[in-house]
Amino acid sequence: MADLLTPDEMALLDILEPRRIRALKDAGFMLVRRVAYETLIREASDEVLERIPATCWLDAVSMAARIRREALLSPALHREIAWPRQVAMDLTVAHSSLSLPAVGKMFHRHHTTVIHARRAVASRIADGCEETIRLRKSACAFAPMVAARLLRSEMPGTRGEH
Repeated sequence: MADLLTPDEMALLDILEPRRIRALKDAGFMLVRRVAYETLIREASDEVLERIPATCWLDAVSMAARIRREALLSPALHREIAWPRQVAMDLTVAHSSLSLPAVGKMFHRHHTTVIHARRAVASRIADGCEETIRLRKSACAFAPMVAARLLRSEMPGTRGEH
């Protein structure tokens, strides 16, 4: 039954719901933890998404789009790379307190490129682009896992493995 949750998932639950989850953990209810984790991920509220470090959005979109992180940061302008990059910029601005110039610097772009990315993503969503909607939802589902890995790697006594 201990295989129901990965260490990343357990770390995320401990961060998001420490008191309630710790009580369940002590009681040994791994199945309840799995249900709690699935519910948190499925219903990733803005409050949960706001706690995710800005750098995690790049990795979450990279995972969701199945594109290497380095490709998203590259100067490439191919649609297959530029479009997910725009989604990553949009999510980073939407769920972090970083300024537009800071997000631009993170992506090796000018802040006006970030503004364009936000407008382009909003336009595609307004037009009902299923690809954009699916990518944003997938990235929002991956982001808590990415954040948990990052936080686990920064914890004392961990090996920093990903």
